[in-house]
Amino acid sequence: MRLRYTASRGGLFLMFAGVFLQAPLALGQQQPFPPQPHLTPDVRSRLAEGARDSTLAPWQRDYMLGVARHGAEGAATRPSPELPGVVLRSDGVAADDGVWTSVTPPSTRYGHTAIYDPVRDRMVVFGGNDFGSLPNDVWGLTLSGNPVWSTLATVGTPPSGRYGHTAIYDPVRDRMIVFGGTDGGGYPDDVWALTLSGATAWSEIFPTGNPPAGRDFHTAIYDPGRDRMVVFGGANGSHTNNVWALTLAGSPAWNEITPSGSPPAARGGHAAVYDPVRDRMVVFGGNDFGIVLNDVWALTLAGSPAWSAIAPAWTPPSGRWGHTAIYDPLRDRVVVFGGWDKLSGFRNDVWALSLAGNSAWSPVAPAGSPPSGRYFHSAIYDPVRDSMVVFGGYDGIGFRNDLRGLSLAGSPAWSAIAPAWTPPSGRW
Repeated sequence: MRLRYTASRGGLFLMFAGVFLQAPLALGQQQPFPPQPHLTPDVRSRLAEGARDSTLAPWQRDYMLGVARHGAEGAATRPSPELPGVVLRSDGVAADDGVWTSVTPPSTRYGHTAIYDPVRDRMVVFGGNDFGSLPNDVWGLTLSGNPVWSTLATVGTPPSGRYGHTAIYDPVRDRMIVFGGTDGGGYPDDVWALTLSGATAWSEIFPTGNPPAGRDFHTAIYDPGRDRMVVFGGANGSHTNNVWALTLAGSPAWNEITPSGSPPAARGGHAAVYDPVRDRMVVFGGNDFGIVLNDVWALTLAGSPAWSAIAPAWTPPSGRWGHTAIYDPLRDRVVVFGGWDKLSGFRNDVWALSLAGNSAWSPVAPAGSPPSGRYFHSAIYDPVRDSMVVFGGYDGIGFRNDLRGLSLAGSPAWSAIAPAWTPPSGRW
């Protein structure tokens, strides 16, 4: 639904859904939005949906979102550092019932990454794609108590905006390491570090050695035994199945790993975890330009690396890509959620792959209301609460910015997580 607007001395009158709203003409005014107590939740939702219209000026979209979120009579307000000109209610939420609405602020994006920051017990999200505009923002989600979203103010020159990159947590130096992706102009092969203690600062790393070709939708793990980042697969015009290692100690250096054994097929959109018990990387699924896979592979990391296929017992999940996987250390297994397959499209099923003894697949049937089926979301393992935390993704209807927790102890169960303050925009 499009906006109609006319100018006057007092500002700009906007008509949307049969309702006239008055906006200030001067940009950047840090003033509360005029109360609109007569707006129903349905009209507010339509206002926020209309703010997605990319043909509108940015201030118009911000203003519509502000009215949709914060038009309640008498609500205390504060300036928003994330959206200039937007004023937030003191409780940081928009809906009249005090919880998030299904509307995302002001843009959508995909291809982000997430890591678990164990020192500060939070999830850190970076980047993505906003329909061609590539943000390079960083978000933090505190996990203890009542979870809270916040943008992380960084210093130093940041990486270019990108999506389809990878990120790991470097526990020795308390930082996030980012590699590759696509930035709209190609596939950069650059490496970046974001320090997480003190001033959150970006710095580019210039490793020695010949770097891998730039790529997107690859996977990366942290190899603690050798203090390095291990990268597998991805696409750059065509899919690859090569393996690269970036040593992090001293002077960082790239080197290609040439494992023995028959390698997996080239792929992108797969998932990989580090198996600390057997000191190996485990890879599941992916897509090789139309061939959707459900195979499992292991790459031993100690001594002379070697590939081997794993043939788990019992019926496996359907072939899929864009799914997520975490290692569950208490039960020595891989937990897989979602993705896309050719038969059913967007999946919201959960599977467990036991790793001890003769590995085996088993479906997990959690209690509670599950997330919508989706792909290219992100997920972390939360060791404090023994749960898998899933953020965002695309579900065939729209870009998501919801959070779900899957408790793994006892009888697994899904639960919605509703953090305070404004969330990141929907992304996948």
